[in-house]
Amino acid sequence: MTEKISFNPIYIIGNTPLADFLGAKLSLAGEDVYRLGTHNPDTTQTYTIKESKTGQRYSACLPSGNLMHHPAKMTIFCFDTNFLKADLAYFSSTKNNAAPIISFCYEDTELLTKLIRDPIIPAYFNGYLSVEKKDTLIFTDSPNGIAVSLSEHHPFFHDIRQILAKTDIELHFSENNQQNFWLHFIPETVCSLFLLQPQSRLKDLPKKAEFRQLLNTLIDEINSIVPEENRYNKNELISYIYTLPHDYIPHLIKDLKSGNKRVLSFVLSTLQKQPAFNSVNAPIIFKTLRFQSRKALSLVEE
Repeated sequence: MTEKISFNPIYIIGNTPLADFLGAKLSLAGEDVYRLGTHNPDTTQTYTIKESKTGQRYSACLPSGNLMHHPAKMTIFCFDTNFLKADLAYFSSTKNNAAPIISFCYEDTELLTKLIRDPIIPAYFNGYLSVEKKDTLIFTDSPNGIAVSLSEHHPFFHDIRQILAKTDIELHFSENNQQNFWLHFIPETVCSLFLLQPQSRLKDLPKKAEFRQLLNTLIDEINSIVPEENRYNKNELISYIYTLPHDYIPHLIKDLKSGNKRVLSFVLSTLQKQPAFNSVNAPIIFKTLRFQSRKALSLVEE
């Protein structure tokens, strides 16, 4: 397959719906994309994207392998957090050749910076992807677009903006990574905590007052924990969650359903690191996270 790849491909590493989506969108826009970490080396796979709003479908054929054969134009990390070290084995700092590295693996930013020498640019995909069937993705919406933690004065800024703009998703650039992180983390975590409550479903939010009150309480609790400057506007967050597809499954829920606890550990450790964690009254969050932690531990022991 390598002879079909230009001398400066965009490498996308990871076997996730986001990796499939970005790969297909960039390939359709004319970029040479090479997938790594798909667990199907040296093959060409067809990925189909269906946009639920328009009904439009489009497909892209992407080659994949297990080696970075040519110097990179850009490398994009889209790891599943449970396979990070295995997928990172496909990365070559030499072949990356000082090209920009964008990482959508926000749970693993700290670990990645320890494992590789190259600078990593954090990014956050604030959209909804679901898998209809093998190699077919449903793209519902991306109300808050892609946030990239990069200053407009950075030497890679224009190249990265030019490439990511080809996904047709709104881009937001800011060097304030803490703000970008919390704007992604808070909605994901609140939605996860809501869905972890008994009989709670997103489609019932408009109909049941007790669920709306639960959501209000969860937002108040998490805003009492996070730093004041990074708190999410309550009305904006409620509106955001109301726009979520009824079948939306947050990352934490997916991980727990798979029998894993890495995302749960990340959420818990992130909140525990906040100075206000031990002094605020957040009974629903504390009870839910403690219960899920004990549950995950009991599954491991079994």
